[in-house]
Amino acid sequence: MFKNYSNKSIVEKTKIYCGEQFDKSTLVVETLGSIDELGAFLALAARKAKSDENKEVLRNIQRYMFVAGSDISSTTGNNPRIKENDVAELESIINNIDQKLQPIRNFIVPSGSESSLLLNICRTLSRRTERRLIALKNEQELNEYLLKFFNRLSDLFFVLARYENKLEGNKEDLWTG
Repeated sequence: MFKNYSNKSIVEKTKIYCGEQFDKSTLVVETLGSIDELGAFLALAARKAKSDENKEVLRNIQRYMFVAGSDISSTTGNNPRIKENDVAELESIINNIDQKLQPIRNFIVPSGSESSLLLNICRTLSRRTERRLIALKNEQELNEYLLKFFNRLSDLFFVLARYENKLEGNKEDLWTG
């Protein structure tokens, strides 16, 4: 049977991993929600990815969303879960994929395959999450590598989106404005 949620405080508050209760309108809950949203889109992007390599990368990044949420929920920053080597791993993946692509000479308009478009959505969600993290850093101590991780994550999604289009034979839509 469903619980009676007529109590306003139950509806407007939520508990996070550390056990603390927060108003759902707080920045920490908003940031965790942004990470959750990105994780859900990552599942869809992984399902639509054309290469097994890209699927594996996306599934691993999806798991990192739980690690990131745990990092934020610790509320002290004393037990960082995302570490320097995680950021370095993202850099390595970005460089590996970027070597398979033509150099960029123009802005690229998101277009092409469904998988590429989903990765562009992931890119924008990771950028929003990064902005939330920067704001949250003013309210609580945060793991410095968490910010670096999300900064590099949007670049990873950008190159993956380009690579997915390449795998499907789609020409990039260059903005010449």
